Amino acid sequence: MRGVGAHASAYGYETTGRHAGHLAQLLSQCLGQTTDAEWATVARQPARTMAQLPADAPAALGTAGRGAAILREAPRRGLYYRFEHFLANRPDTVSPFFVDTIRRRYKSALATAQWLRVARVRPLAGSAAHHGGVPPDLWGFSDGR
Repeated sequence: MRGVGAHASAYGYETTGRHAGHLAQLLSQCLGQTTDAEWATVARQPARTMAQLPADAPAALGTAGRGAAILREAPRRGLYYRFEHFLANRPDTVSPFFVDTIRRRYKSALATAQWLRVARVRPLAGSAAHHGGVPPDLWGFSDGR
């Protein structure tokens, strides 16, 4: 599934009517990878805890292992500029940023009710007093919680 996500990460910003189709395609490709699994062999093996699963290390950042888990711990605080950095849980922890809340504006009462009490946030570079906006080419971010 790691390989499929790496190729589909460019659609992370897509929020138009094609978003649902992109997600369906991603899920279909991920599930397609399970057709080659030898389920009889898997069933004979004992179940493993999350801590026992191999850590994910994409080829771009180190050794790659087939069937590796995506994350074994919560994403670390920082800015993720590439999907591979997220998979390896290696954000940019040097650049300062803070999380800013964005006001929601919807064109329908139904959308407003559905998103009630759900915060919309964005990372702003710099400190709360001197911010430089959303960092360019940002893939994602985590506040560590």
